[in-house]
Amino acid sequence: MAQAESSARRIKLTGARFNGGRLPVDSLVELERYQELLRIVARSSWRQDHPGEDLPADFDDEVSLTIESIEEGSADVMLAFERHAVYQEYQRQADDTVSDMIAASYESRELPEFPAAIASEVRERIVLLGTSLEAGQSIEVYTAGPSNPPIEITIESRREVVQTFALEDFISAPMPDVHGELQSHSETIVGRITEIDAEKATFRFESLRHGRLIGHYDAEGQLFDDIRSVLDSPAEAPILRVEGQLQYKRDGSPWRFTETYAVEQFVPGSGSWAERLIELAQLSTGWADSDNATPVAVVALEATNALMQAISDAGRQLPSFYRRRRVASSSSGRLSAWYAASR
Repeated sequence: MAQAESSARRIKLTGARFNGGRLPVDSLVELERYQELLRIVARSSWRQDHPGEDLPADFDDEVSLTIESIEEGSADVMLAFERHAVYQEYQRQADDTVSDMIAASYESRELPEFPAAIASEVRERIVLLGTSLEAGQSIEVYTAGPSNPPIEITIESRREVVQTFALEDFISAPMPDVHGELQSHSETIVGRITEIDAEKATFRFESLRHGRLIGHYDAEGQLFDDIRSVLDSPAEAPILRVEGQLQYKRDGSPWRFTETYAVEQFVPGSGSWAERLIELAQLSTGWADSDNATPVAVVALEATNALMQAISDAGRQLPSFYRRRRVASSSSGRLSAWYAASR
């Protein structure tokens, strides 16, 4: 399946002024402010990856939005990035981050982590969203996807955000910059995929240990079919093991998979040992004090589940199992885990 050529974000302006599909010119400033938020975050991400280098002259042009469509009879706008060839990953990062920041601001949650060097500018830009609104009007930003409930910006809700930011002195006292924030590591996480967005080649993942995460995948590979087959299942979303490059927030908590390597369905069973198998399923590369130790194979975990279930059904005393700390190679890592789990 080819990569989609757009990553649309739905923004709807409501109120009598926008009835009949009218989009007043002075309201376009709200879309410009949203675009500038994306550019601020995208620039910062690029500079983190290219320390000491000058921002490319065409960068802002590449992180430009276009109105992809307007719903008939309303000011319901679908925005998409105008170009996609060069800086697509920075577009994706900015889209994720800005959506999370707006949602957190208007849901009275702590803002997600982002580079501290742009903290003041980002918060100021969030405050500016909605300044063109009048009584009875709103801007609905669909931060969780075009079909999910939006964040509603009104005169009243914006006033609360302004007061909160002022109270916490966000704008006048930006945080000091911190080197090395937003680190990424190859990780294995267990949980359930709850939503897939084929347009943006992303999925939402409810991990069993860390809560909600976002994931990006290569739409040209097999992963899309693997993920879709799981979501199309009539049963409750099964437990999956996702392997990929996991990016962390500055506080050390996981945020999103910037690259997904593999998605495997995992059946831990319903016995008392299920939780232990889930723990083993989450072991990442290097888990056994060896850089060559790969994640425990799903087939080994499921074989262990079958063995434990057979022992339980026979009314015999259940054995304990554990993981070894040291192995010599990736192949022995899988085998040692199997033997240890089967004791």
